[in-house]
Amino acid sequence: MSKCKTCEKEFKPTNGNQKYCCNKCKRSKTYLCKNCGDETVQYKNDNRNHFCSLICAGLYSGRTTIIKCKNCDKKFTKKTSALKYGYGKFCSKECHNKSMEIHFKINCPQCGNEFETGNNVVDKRKYCSKECMKLAYRLPIEKQLLLDMYIEQELTSREIGEVIQRDKKVVIDYLRYYEIKVRPDGFKNRERIKCKDGHMVRSYYERAFDNYLYKEGIEHEYDYRLPFEKRSMCDFKVQDVYIEIWGMMSWEKYRDGRNRKLKLYQENNCKLLEIFPEDFKDLKIKLEELKRLIS
Repeated sequence: MSKCKTCEKEFKPTNGNQKYCCNKCKRSKTYLCKNCGDETVQYKNDNRNHFCSLICAGLYSGRTTIIKCKNCDKKFTKKTSALKYGYGKFCSKECHNKSMEIHFKINCPQCGNEFETGNNVVDKRKYCSKECMKLAYRLPIEKQLLLDMYIEQELTSREIGEVIQRDKKVVIDYLRYYEIKVRPDGFKNRERIKCKDGHMVRSYYERAFDNYLYKEGIEHEYDYRLPFEKRSMCDFKVQDVYIEIWGMMSWEKYRDGRNRKLKLYQENNCKLLEIFPEDFKDLKIKLEELKRLIS
């Protein structure tokens, strides 16, 4: 048995002059890696640097950099060019996903205890436990309060919810529990409804929006006749902005009338603010849009 001069492995020579175990070792030479100093066997070539791996070659030339993972502190290599575009902060997708799980501490609105919650759909919680959540939703709404606000003042379930800081669905559940007839939040049997500023409107949606404008101190006109189409009127007008509240989009004839009006506004280059029933969940958004149109 002989020992290969290049890889130092033992082999059985076929003749007395054989010094290498194979042709590759015969044409190769042992070099020291320029980056880490480990021995590496490569083809004979004295005109270039020799490395044990592509990673060492990249580290030596600067094309690759060693980075510390921001989540697990594990060291890994990344191309230097990728760092310019914000890549290379995490060693894996798992570490990246864990870094997105932001947790913070809040106080439970029911019991007041501090607990940890997250900002995503899975971890986000308002109450510290299911017991506190159930107790919070079980807070009773007095029958007399509902009779005063819903029957006497003729507020809608949405408006009552805003006053007592409860969800609209909870208010409706208690109305049914007390056997109070639930009316739709739209029209009132073709009767006019009085607003806080004295306007007599046709629907609860219009009253809610009229009262909101009155509360914010915004001057407005109701049932303003369009100057370019005398047969039509808009719901509200604030300065040069026309406002339309579309409350019955499920009715095909109503949708056709809306399309006809939209065409008129477009042909006359009018500023138009459209409001739908789902927008009444937060009228502040529509108010901000109105201010942008005015400005």
